[in-house]
Amino acid sequence: MDAATTPLNALPETLAGRLTLGAIARLDPETLLHEHEAAEVLLHSKRTLERWRSLGKGPKAKKIGARRVAYTVGAVLEFAGVAA
Repeated sequence: MDAATTPLNALPETLAGRLTLGAIARLDPETLLHEHEAAEVLLHSKRTLERWRSLGKGPKAKKIGARRVAYTVGAVLEFAGVAA
């Protein structure tokens, strides 16, 4: 399993608890974050991310299957103005 497909719950304890921009900045930029994880990092609700997507704003999202949405670490960091 490479860094891009490693589930966040399998990452070191440094990421346990609250996800932060600093914590995800250490990950591979292609690592996928679930929608709720991206919302937590950006300090916004999942609903806000849904609204941003419908308006064509926010970090670039990837559709996973029929219903799931994920964000790459790189897209979240870029949107937050943090160099990846």
